[in-house]
Amino acid sequence: MAAVISPPPVPAEAFDRFPGRWVAIRNREVVADADTIAELEADARVDATDMLFRAPAPNSTFL
Repeated sequence: MAAVISPPPVPAEAFDRFPGRWVAIRNREVVADADTIAELEADARVDATDMLFRAPAPNSTFL
């Protein structure tokens, strides 16, 4: 039996196009972006079931 690896929930587009911004993800697609999480939550395009994620800034370091 071969292992199945599912794609990550956050698309690469979020890192490439929205560095340092909050994004709403639905079905592995970015549906909205904003400077703050409050602005993103207030956006009419964002559903309660969307995943909210802050894309790291280009100079961020993961430890």
